[in-house]
Amino acid sequence: MLHSLVCSAGLTILFWPMFFSGFTRLQDNPGDTLLNHYILEHTWTCITRTNYTGDFWNPPFFYPARNVLAYSETLIGVAPVYWFFRLIFVETHAYQAWIITMAGGTYICTVWALRRMEISHLAATTASFLFSFGMIRSNQVGHQQLLCQLFTAPAIAFLWSYLQHGKTINLLGLTGCATMQILACIYLGWFTAFAMALFSIMVLIFDRNSRAMVLDHLRNNPVASSLIACAAITCLIPIIAMYLIANTASPRPLSECILYAPRWSSWLAPPPGWIAWPAMSRFTHLQHGMETWLFFGFMPYILSLVSIISIVSSLKKSPSTGRLLIICALGSFAILAVISLVWKGYTIWAIIYSVVPGAKAIRVVARIWTVAFFFFVVAGAAGYDRYIHRLIASTWWRRAAGLAVLAISMVEQVRVNLPSFVAEPFYREANRLAEQLEGCQTAYIRPPITSQTNMETAHICAMWAGLKANVRVINGYSGRIPADYPDPGHPWDKAEVDKWLGEYEKHENVRILNIDLTWK
Repeated sequence: MLHSLVCSAGLTILFWPMFFSGFTRLQDNPGDTLLNHYILEHTWTCITRTNYTGDFWNPPFFYPARNVLAYSETLIGVAPVYWFFRLIFVETHAYQAWIITMAGGTYICTVWALRRMEISHLAATTASFLFSFGMIRSNQVGHQQLLCQLFTAPAIAFLWSYLQHGKTINLLGLTGCATMQILACIYLGWFTAFAMALFSIMVLIFDRNSRAMVLDHLRNNPVASSLIACAAITCLIPIIAMYLIANTASPRPLSECILYAPRWSSWLAPPPGWIAWPAMSRFTHLQHGMETWLFFGFMPYILSLVSIISIVSSLKKSPSTGRLLIICALGSFAILAVISLVWKGYTIWAIIYSVVPGAKAIRVVARIWTVAFFFFVVAGAAGYDRYIHRLIASTWWRRAAGLAVLAISMVEQVRVNLPSFVAEPFYREANRLAEQLEGCQTAYIRPPITSQTNMETAHICAMWAGLKANVRVINGYSGRIPADYPDPGHPWDKAEVDKWLGEYEKHENVRILNIDLTWK
C-alpha cells in the first residue's frame, strides 16, 4: 500500500503536465522527447514492417550515412516494453505509457535493491523516491533515455552482496543487471559500470573479508565465472562495436566534455520551478543550464550529514557491514563528484577521458549524477537507519519519524511550471508530410530559418514523416551529425542536396518539400 501511494505521488510530481492535460501533452520540449519516441517507433517498425527501407542500425534519416542509430541511444534493452504498449495503444499513448513504466519501474527496482542491501523499509522508500522522482530527475524528464535506470540499483545491490558473501548467483545478478543497463541506455550503462568498478575498489581496500571472499569464489568457481563473463561480452559486443565505430568517425573533443561538466556550484544549483530557485540561482550562474543543475534538495544533504554523524560516533566500536556500506557509498559519491568537477578550466576528468575505455563518447559529464546520487541516497538511508535506532528505542516512534522524513522529502521535491507541449500538431504535420512523400525513394524537407528549436523540430518532423511513409530522408537530428554533413541549421538548396548525396541518388528522383511549423 505504501509503495503504491509513494510511486503514484512520485509519478504525479514528475509527470503532472502530462496527466492533468488528459495525456495530450508531452514533456518537456520537442527535441529529445520526439527523438526518443522516433527511436522506439523505429525498433517497432523493424519487427513489424517487412518492406521497411531501414534496418536496426540504419534508420532512414541522415541518408545515405550509415550506422546513424549509434549517434544516439538504441534503447533496445527497454524497447520491448514499448512494443507491448504498441500492441494496445496508438504511438503517442504507447510512448506515454512507456515513459511512466520506466520511471515507476526505476522506483520499484531501487526499493528492491535497497532492501537487499538491508536498509529498513521506510528508509529504502525515501531513498528510492528521491532517486527515482526527485527534482534532479524531473529536471531531465525531457531526456527520456535517462529515465531508463531500472538496472543500476539492482546491479550495485548484487555487487554489494557478492563482495560480502561471494556466491555465483550474486555474480550472475550483478553482471546481468549491468549488461541490461548498458542495453537500456549506453550512457547510464557506462556510468553504472564505471561507478561499480570504483565502489568495488573502495570495498576491497577497506574490507579484508571482502577481498578473501571474492578471491575464494573466483578460485573455486572458475568455469561459472568465465561463462557469466563470456555471456555478457557476447551480448554487448555488437552494440559496443557499433558505438566504437561511430565514436571513431566523430569523437567528442575534451573541450566539449568540459563544457558540460559540473562546477562547484552545480551541486547547489536547483532547477527552475523549485520553491527556493529564485534565491539559490543568484550564486549559481552556470553556462549550460539544465545539465548542470544538480541540487538534490535539502533533505538528501541532511540525511548524508546524519550518516557522517553515525560513522563518527561509532569509530571506537567494532567494524560493521552497515558502517562499511556508508563509508564506501559516501566515498564513491565524493570521488565521482571530484573527478568530474571543472575548476578554473582544469579537471581530473581529462585523465578519465584519456585512459578509461568509452569515456571519449561521454559528452555530458554532469550526468554522472545518475550514479553519484544513488550512492548519496544509499549512504543517507543507511546512516539514518543506524542513527535512528540508537536515538529512538520505540519501534512506533521510529516509524513515525521515518514517515515524517518521507513526507518532507516528497513535498520538498515538488516543482511547478514544468515545461511541456501539445503533441498532436507535431504528429499531424508529420502525417501531412508523409502523404506528400508517397511514391518517392528519398526526400529532403527544408527547415525554416527561425530558431534553433524550430530547426531541431523540423528535422525530427522530417524523420517521422520518412518513417511513416517508408522513405529515406536526408534530414536528421541526433547526438551527432555525419562527417562532412552540411550545416543543418539552414535550408539546403538543390545543389547542396546533390552534393551531399553524391553518387547515391545520381539516377533517382529526390523530392524536396517545405515544412509548416505554424502550429508551434
